[in-house]
Amino acid sequence: MAILNEALEDKAAEHQKELADRNNNYSIALESFREENTDVLEIVKLGDPEKVRAGLCMLVKFNSIKSPATIYGVQSYLAEHHGCATTSDVTEPAPKADWVTAQLIIPGCGESGCNAQYQVCGSVPTNTKTTGNVRNYTDSFGWAYGDWVGPPTITPTQICRVFNQHSHNITRTVSFQFEVVPAT
Repeated sequence: MAILNEALEDKAAEHQKELADRNNNYSIALESFREENTDVLEIVKLGDPEKVRAGLCMLVKFNSIKSPATIYGVQSYLAEHHGCATTSDVTEPAPKADWVTAQLIIPGCGESGCNAQYQVCGSVPTNTKTTGNVRNYTDSFGWAYGDWVGPPTITPTQICRVFNQHSHNITRTVSFQFEVVPAT
């Protein structure tokens, strides 16, 4: 009977971790979608059709829109309102570097006195490579009962850091930024 209970507890813990990971991914996607739509709404508030068109063109130019639904809506609007202006005689320099944010929502680790380590990873965008530089470590709970552990782990496709959660009942959002440059 004890073996059966232990197996059930292990399965339940595995299921809880899977649910927490899925919930974390959904929360991050929802937050990104909200931020993106806030940017679009702020531009629409300008009222003047030419300013709205120019503002939306700027969002497109800076690749600030990621969700397919918002991209479709903005592209449809721009197609109906003369698209984005181009300057064929001016060549823009390729971007030299960019900073990408890796973020994770971490649940409490269970019982008082617990410690749980979580991998916080960010994917390296296509056609870029990482420089290995990291910055702006954040913790929504102000570093109480949690800390970053060890150096970053760097691969060609992602950068990861380990965050050690010491709080049994506090859910926190942690993040860091890493630098990427064009792969050429």
